[in-house]
Amino acid sequence: MKILYVHHVRNFDSGEAYESDSFVSANSRLYGAQELDTWGGVRLLKSLSTVDRFEISPNLNSSRFVGSSIQEKSLVKWHESSSKARRGNAHRLAALIRNRFDPSVSYWQERNLISHFQEVLTSKQYDLVWVDTQFYLPLLSKLAKCPTIIRSVNFEPRHVLAEDDSAFRYLKALPKTLTELRSSRIANIVSISPRDVGDYNKIGIQTSLLPLRQLPFVLETEFSPIDDSKSIYFSGSSYDVLHNRRNLYFILKEIAPKLAQIAPEVRINISGHRFPVGLSTGKNVSQVGFLGDLQSKLLGSLSVIVPYSGGAGMQSKVFESLTIGARVIANPNAIAGYPFKDALHYTPARNSSEFIEAILFTINHKDELMTQAEAAKRLAQDLFSRPYMMARLQKTVESIF
Repeated sequence: MKILYVHHVRNFDSGEAYESDSFVSANSRLYGAQELDTWGGVRLLKSLSTVDRFEISPNLNSSRFVGSSIQEKSLVKWHESSSKARRGNAHRLAALIRNRFDPSVSYWQERNLISHFQEVLTSKQYDLVWVDTQFYLPLLSKLAKCPTIIRSVNFEPRHVLAEDDSAFRYLKALPKTLTELRSSRIANIVSISPRDVGDYNKIGIQTSLLPLRQLPFVLETEFSPIDDSKSIYFSGSSYDVLHNRRNLYFILKEIAPKLAQIAPEVRINISGHRFPVGLSTGKNVSQVGFLGDLQSKLLGSLSVIVPYSGGAGMQSKVFESLTIGARVIANPNAIAGYPFKDALHYTPARNSSEFIEAILFTINHKDELMTQAEAAKRLAQDLFSRPYMMARLQKTVESIF
């Protein structure tokens, strides 16, 4: 079987990461949760089949085809003018109308991008097209004769409702629902969490479950704890993303000041990229940026915290932490329907008072909560192991033929 894998990249500098099973290497070279999930997906599929990749970079306004022999490549620039300059013209309005007023989909109504994709598709003979995210619908209109799977990283209507506080959020969620329905007519959809499976079912779409695909590789990697037992961590890949900013501001405004008074010896380390310009933090907060040894520091830390109540995003920040066996304090919404139980696998907290209470409890009961963390890691081995994930993946692929 021959597969064309369509996915997002920040740039084209990390192609070699997709040729190795090393999570440490991928984590240091790729950008954000979605790229890591894609990397895991490519690595798992490569054990079943030949996989070519079609990379899409909005940062570079370009797409690149990479054949299964990495030397076979083609790169296309979509247009010379910037996307920003073109957003107010007739092209964008036409794209919005064509894509049921979903801006996340209409963004990809790029003539050169679609032509490049069609050129690759017609010059090769693929048995399956695997697409990471339903936003690439403009590319898929000619795929009626080719079996297609879309990997959903969010049930988009829920994501909009969780991310948007405006009075128009329900109106904005409607085009997202139409996008999900259109996607289901073109392809089989694979969900990232049990909660998303349930959400798809509510609008009449049957999906299968495939958890975060980097997690088998996380389980297979040995991380040595680095003693950082006076620190708690929050890991947000990029603070351009609204739910990460909400986590950040909640920590800075609701947790850090209270913790500074009650437990001044504890530091809050916040990792990630693209912090808001001019961000002011308290004396007990550090912006630590990207950490190549983040998992080792999480293992040796007092705890990992995941505050946001909306449960938006891919939740790699909580599931990677549970998988490596770190102590975790999280809002139960972040668990996304997986069978991790509060007080058995992690410590639940829903507001600032509960987070402070949980942190203070952790300071005084580190060993007890290490038992909790070890139980979470054992459960993660059942839920995310490579044999389990491969069985789900193989079943997903076979179901489409």
